[in-house]
Amino acid sequence: MLNELPRYDRSLSYEDNYQQAPDPVELDVPPVPGPAEDGRWRFCGLPVDSPLGIPAGPLLNGRWCLYYASLGFDVLTYKT
Repeated sequence: MLNELPRYDRSLSYEDNYQQAPDPVELDVPPVPGPAEDGRWRFCGLPVDSPLGIPAGPLLNGRWCLYYASLGFDVLTYKT
């Protein structure tokens, strides 16, 4: 199913990708096994459910951030 989810399309222009941000989705995201010490991952001292993140490149605007957050990514790097 992951192949069917929208993502940044390199064949489109930046502006087209910016305007065509996907809507957040409702998925049952499986938990990522936590580290042995306390069962939680941490990022900058804050607990997160997943150590995986999305870099600033495909996060063109807030709608893209919401979309990737809905997929279970906790660490989103947004260039302002």
